[in-house]
Amino acid sequence: MNSPGAQPNELPKEEGKERSTPTDTRTTAVRMAVIGCGNFARRQHLPNLVSMPEAVLHAVCDINPKTAQAAAEAFGAEEAMCCSTEVFADESIEAVVVAVPDDFQADIARAAVEAGKHVYLEKPGGVSESDYRSLIEARDRCGSRVAIGFNKRFAPAYAAAARTLRADGGPRNLLLRMSDDGWRWARHLPSGALLEHDACHLFDLAAWFTRRRALTVYAAAARDDDYSIVIRFEGGTVATVLISGHATMDFPKERLEAVTERGSVVVDDFVELKAFGYGPTTIPSLTFPGRASRKVDEPWVERIGNRGLAGMLDVRRTLWTLHKEHEVAEDSGGPSTSVLPNFLRDQGWYESLHAFVASVPSDRDPPNATLEDAHRTFLITDAARRSLASGQVETVNVED
Repeated sequence: MNSPGAQPNELPKEEGKERSTPTDTRTTAVRMAVIGCGNFARRQHLPNLVSMPEAVLHAVCDINPKTAQAAAEAFGAEEAMCCSTEVFADESIEAVVVAVPDDFQADIARAAVEAGKHVYLEKPGGVSESDYRSLIEARDRCGSRVAIGFNKRFAPAYAAAARTLRADGGPRNLLLRMSDDGWRWARHLPSGALLEHDACHLFDLAAWFTRRRALTVYAAAARDDDYSIVIRFEGGTVATVLISGHATMDFPKERLEAVTERGSVVVDDFVELKAFGYGPTTIPSLTFPGRASRKVDEPWVERIGNRGLAGMLDVRRTLWTLHKEHEVAEDSGGPSTSVLPNFLRDQGWYESLHAFVASVPSDRDPPNATLEDAHRTFLITDAARRSLASGQVETVNVED
């Protein structure tokens, strides 16, 4: 087995150059707009954006005028708009965050690109082959930069796991699990929606960890929104993705298990990493703090502390009990007052958006997932859908 080559008490550095943030010699911050002010934007993108010194939130936009106005007041935006064409017509806006429902993402992002805006586009980025092809064509034609919000690549625990795995030749066998109470929060979505809504994150991670192209997919369903998906990559690596919306809030939502030539790595819920078989130069266990994007989350993140999975389980069980006893109603427009454990883990939301914002004044592409990455993830999702229908192993369509 290859040695990771880390210094004592350090994880190995990632192969190649370190991720760097483009420097900005300007004295003015990037003027930003957020299109779509739903619950997720109010929990992550908006509070994260207004905390960045490199950015100024010029406008928020939502189809519901009351939501837009409430978000503007809550997060200090200079303007509240209710039509994306208003955003595109404002020449002072340099970049936009598109956080609208999946079906509308590609059309709004393409219009933003054609208006000369740089775009941070929430995953999955599109829902059809034509969505991705038209977006890529518009980006190449207009010269705007487009980053996809596959933020989990930026999670500190997964970045550390990637460095460890790649130092030993990369994963040979990979397990990625995401299980939560989708039956509660996704009950308004069509049955089976988690395959597109959540599994795309894990498909992207599998490709990112392996650095290989997916070849075949086999998918089986125990029931709707309860899937096991096996992906074979170039070079022989196999990834198993487990996705379920039938768990409860007290269950640790996400887990990574990976085996290299002889070593292995386990990451639990973004707060604890354990490494095995890499010798005395690698720390066998690391814990990662949570991250609070809102004041209301801070006491819970402090409660997790540096206790790793034990701290996360404590918080999950407590919040699960509170939610069972009190039905929590989300407000409209302002910061949500409820606390959910999934938003207390550092999944890389801040760093992913910050990397994009920092790239805007530079001549460099952002280090985020690209439209091509999102397209490859869509092709895996499409093969999984076909496999569920046929009961057979399906080939991932090759890109032109």
